[in-house]
Amino acid sequence: NLIVQTTASDQTAAQLHALGEQRVQELSAQIAAVMKDNKLRGSQAKLLKNMRTDRQFQYGDANALINRYRQLQQQVDARLPQVLDTLPKDRLEVRAVEPDRALTAAAAAYQPGQPGQPGVLYVNTRDLPSRKRWSVPVQYLHEAIPGHHVQLGLQQELAKLPRFRRLGGDLAFVEGWGLYAETLGDDLGVYTDPYDRIGYLYSRLLRAARVVADTGVHSQGWSKQQAVNYLQKAVDMSEDDASAEVERIMAQPGQALSNVAGLSRILALRDKARARQGAAFDLRRFHAEVLKDGSMPLDVLERKVDRWLDQPAAAAPATATP
Repeated sequence: NLIVQTTASDQTAAQLHALGEQRVQELSAQIAAVMKDNKLRGSQAKLLKNMRTDRQFQYGDANALINRYRQLQQQVDARLPQVLDTLPKDRLEVRAVEPDRALTAAAAAYQPGQPGQPGVLYVNTRDLPSRKRWSVPVQYLHEAIPGHHVQLGLQQELAKLPRFRRLGGDLAFVEGWGLYAETLGDDLGVYTDPYDRIGYLYSRLLRAARVVADTGVHSQGWSKQQAVNYLQKAVDMSEDDASAEVERIMAQPGQALSNVAGLSRILALRDKARARQGAAFDLRRFHAEVLKDGSMPLDVLERKVDRWLDQPAAAAPATATP
């Protein structure tokens, strides 16, 4: 029941478990390929440990961290018309988290705008050694543009939607779009540094491993320690961090499945659209179709995209909005 609720699919726990294992292997291989291409020597575990501990990946002061997010904002905006031709009316601002919230706030989090006020990407400048340089690009794409600021911002402008849909959202869709936005980093030119690319791949690896651990605990008969051991081995996580992850999985069964299911469904629909439309496929028009009605269950999204593909006009090339 929780799988249906969080993924809007008829996949079984065993199928999701196998899919998670496959993704872990694929992403580990992709990290290894980036290491090889850039002559980064040593084991993958040693590299990831170095990325977490070496001071070259840390920020010296809070302004440097904030300015990096703002630099990314300018960089992404310059190439955004290649992937999107519709944006929210509200602008985006990058701000530091207020001191009284910093202890419990996430590293980066998006706050949707209100009438007459911008959307805000809040950046936590507390505990600077933990804010790694290689984590910033993927966090910006997910939380800001083209991630949550675009999807939630456009959704809030849909006056035809009832209030609960404009201001709420289906978790698999919303977080799935956030993960999908991370995959657009190549189109937007933000993964040119090998460590930034590995940071992106590692974030996907971690989420895939959570799917394996979640289904392992709740359907495969795994003990807590088995799941902890798996995360330690699969993503080189410390025992304390792995234990905290598994305790969250135990307390929230199925939560780890929703965002990965959303990403997988959007990617599958994009592949279907590209195969159906051939040379007429336009990435911007596909994104516009996915986003134009706000978030929805993934099975509803698939039927909507299928109807769009059945329309003759769907095969026509797009013209970018001025």
